[in-house]
Amino acid sequence: MCPRTVLTRQTERASERGFVCNLGMETEFFFVLMDQLGRPEPWNPRDTLDKPCYDAIGMLQSIHFLDEMVGYMNALGWDVDSFDHEDGNGQYEFDFSMFAPGPGDDPYGCGIWGLGYQFLARVLAHAPAIVAVTCPTVNSYKRLIRRGAMSGSTWAPVFISYGRNNRTHLLRVPTKSPRVESRAVDASVNAYLGAALVLAAGLDGIDRDLDPGPPIDRDMYVQSDEQIAELGVGLLPRTLSEATDAFEADPLTQEGFGPDLHAACIEFKRSEWEDFHNTVSQWEWERYLTFY
Repeated sequence: MCPRTVLTRQTERASERGFVCNLGMETEFFFVLMDQLGRPEPWNPRDTLDKPCYDAIGMLQSIHFLDEMVGYMNALGWDVDSFDHEDGNGQYEFDFSMFAPGPGDDPYGCGIWGLGYQFLARVLAHAPAIVAVTCPTVNSYKRLIRRGAMSGSTWAPVFISYGRNNRTHLLRVPTKSPRVESRAVDASVNAYLGAALVLAAGLDGIDRDLDPGPPIDRDMYVQSDEQIAELGVGLLPRTLSEATDAFEADPLTQEGFGPDLHAACIEFKRSEWEDFHNTVSQWEWERYLTFY
């Protein structure tokens, strides 16, 4: 079964239930040049701020190619909503296909209605399996950490939780543009498979009329392990191997992908992990060659 067919099946399931599926993406990327040693560096040597996110000057210095890219995407019918300079030097973002909140009750005041809460409840429940598809490479999991460079934290999810306009959770509901935003998707995702699995999980939550409970209005990065345990919040897989185990063990993934594609995904990811695990890196050379 091809990826497009997998997504089509899930959108048809939604249509049968009377739901309209609206999918938006925030595509973040680095624009780089190669230095004399063949190493990538930001294309603009003046783009050196410690916290460059939303830097207007840095964006205007790049407007010539950003505007050209927006033109190409709009010609494809993608309806670019906005673009900006992101939190890394030479990093930019495009946003398109956003959607507005629907009518109905909003029990937790996040700006989404009842079905939205049911949807995100099951996305949280299936999150360890979902990230095997939305974060599909060995390198993906080097981003999913509590602390990193740039603005003091990675703005990447670690915790299986949701909150209002809070980037420290897996699922964020922005205040000024209410929607359910998954933060555990990276540029290497197959958009069809990622969207299909998230949609399958969400529809399962709607079918079961699930309640995720209230949002957690805390900075999860600064919570202690004891506080996180008290909140009952789980952690995303730390490696591709852990995510593949979760993917294999979750019945939803086989139901959504079909047995053949499900088995192929597992085989491919296990092979990728073994290749990585059996490769000696430069860090290992530098760390262990003379250490013992």
